[in-house]
Amino acid sequence: MRLRIRHHLHYRFAEPVRNVTQILRMTPRSHEGQHIMNWRIDVDVDCMLKAGVDGFGNITHTFTAKGLSEELAISLFGEIENFDTAGLIRGSAERLPVDLFLRGSDLTTADEPLRRFAETAVAEETTDLGKLHALLDAVHVALPIAGESGDLKSASDTFAAKTGTSGAVAHVFIACARHLGFPARFASGYYLGEDENGTSHAWSEAFVGSLGWIGFDAAHAICPQERHIRVASGLDGLAAAPVRGTYAAELTDRLDITTLFGFDGGQRQSQTQGGQSQSQGGQSQSQGSGGQSQSQG
Repeated sequence: MRLRIRHHLHYRFAEPVRNVTQILRMTPRSHEGQHIMNWRIDVDVDCMLKAGVDGFGNITHTFTAKGLSEELAISLFGEIENFDTAGLIRGSAERLPVDLFLRGSDLTTADEPLRRFAETAVAEETTDLGKLHALLDAVHVALPIAGESGDLKSASDTFAAKTGTSGAVAHVFIACARHLGFPARFASGYYLGEDENGTSHAWSEAFVGSLGWIGFDAAHAICPQERHIRVASGLDGLAAAPVRGTYAAELTDRLDITTLFGFDGGQRQSQTQGGQSQSQGGQSQSQGSGGQSQSQG
């Protein structure tokens, strides 16, 4: 399947701010399951996008917009060809030892209720793959998804609330998988649903010795396939956040619009997801358009 994506983020501040700094993890890498044909990021302020690679192997772009700014827009345009690999991730940039992903974080620590939940979910399974699929189904049933955007909550807080965003639910799966002895990590990207609703999305990946890294999307109880665009990964949602940065002002409006087109067998399908929200400023962790650009492909 060939996918074409446009993602636009627009921030408006309560008052002009100086020195807005952002780190973008919005450029995916090719691997056996996806081939990046074209990819471009635009920023509408006077700045230079500096390309780099973080410790997890994610492509990053960093910029600092100096001078007074009342608004900031980041736009992404991409085209990608995807293949169904039954969730297997092969040919990706792996810079770190697998055992590192057994390490917990503030967002992925399993408390006693989560440990009991994980052990119960896999009690009848004897194989590693069987345990992970049983955990996938259990998390999906226990935690209905409450949207794609919002604060990234910890695994324990999300489990106690019995609902969360796709990213928060991914934290639950990761915490449980690590407790069971499986290296696990967070993946961020996009998803074109069977109902052709395209959105930003997050899921988990776990390591199985005989197979390698495998994706597990607890929001939909599936392994990622050709409708998923894998962009970044890390120990948790903060490490794989598409946009992180700082600004010393209150954020009054945030507009987030994703348009994802699917091309399959000559048919084109499209869907747009949009939203506007109000929040307090200080730090941003989100996705995002305009003046200076970087492209790939």
